[in-house]
Amino acid sequence: MVSNSEEVWLRRLHNQSHSLIGTNSAGEGNGYHDRISFDVPHGYGRDSSKYNHWLHTVYFRDLINDLNPGLAYWRDKKRGEKLFTIDNCSDNFKNTFFKYVSNGKSWHRDEFLDEIGNWGRWLVHQGRLIFEMVNWYDNTTNEFYAFELKILDDEYCTIKKDKIIFKAPFPVNENQAQEKIIEIPKEKCIIMEWHNELGGYSFNKKNTEKVLSLGENHSSISTMSDWSWNPDKELNRMKRWDENFNMLTSVWGTNNPLNNTTDYYQYYTRLKFKGTSIYLMQCLSNGIEQILNRLNKTLNEKSILKVSDEDYNESKYLQTKSKWAEGKMTFKQLSQYLSHNY
Repeated sequence: MVSNSEEVWLRRLHNQSHSLIGTNSAGEGNGYHDRISFDVPHGYGRDSSKYNHWLHTVYFRDLINDLNPGLAYWRDKKRGEKLFTIDNCSDNFKNTFFKYVSNGKSWHRDEFLDEIGNWGRWLVHQGRLIFEMVNWYDNTTNEFYAFELKILDDEYCTIKKDKIIFKAPFPVNENQAQEKIIEIPKEKCIIMEWHNELGGYSFNKKNTEKVLSLGENHSSISTMSDWSWNPDKELNRMKRWDENFNMLTSVWGTNNPLNNTTDYYQYYTRLKFKGTSIYLMQCLSNGIEQILNRLNKTLNEKSILKVSDEDYNESKYLQTKSKWAEGKMTFKQLSQYLSHNY
């Protein structure tokens, strides 16, 4: 275990005052790191057209907003800072965590909340979020002093029992890349997946593909301008699309009122949508705990994470859901719960 003497921390803090510049060899920068993965050329070989689908641009957008504490608490920063608290550790430990979990921007909590929002966006769109936790060491003493979270695109990852196989385009030069395969120990990675209460990662992926296979809910402008375009036929197609879309996404609920349903069911689907955001926030919280556990081992501390906000209280959600199903809650009471007015 690494000693946490004042002298050691002074060296760490001195190193933290410099940018993370270096390679995996000592003496070639401000420190050296243990990264195994590599950067994939931006946009190389990816089909991003699916992210233009209604599912991603509207439905998932609302879910992402619910998972962005920086957005949810922009009017009440103090409440936002209390959402995630880290106890049972030194101030130096906390400052190190908050600085580098936000990509080394600063020690401010605002950046941390914004970064959690970024995690939420990736988790919702991809169904899984994987980081390689890269440690940085002092060139002379070899002491740990910082870390980075390097995202591993799920499209290029295969998760095995004790390792992640990273198979991705590797840049050869500015205009060329070739496939490269590496193995990263699983213990070196932070993995967050769509919650099991929501069907897990596999179900999320399959259900998302089903929704995307519905195509767009509106015909293209070129089709609408075609002489054969039939307004009545198009309206019927849009109606069927809505029905299929709502059926497939009903497992996650919705934040928007549904047509041709009772008030009771509309509130119920909004409640399920609330539950989805709660369970996904648990995934993000679990990711934070994984990072803290890695740092605890490295820095010989015993930090713990506390999540304290009624918005993400699973017990309160399950209790509310049960009362609503049993007819023991009024529309007004449920509306207050969904609008955060407790």
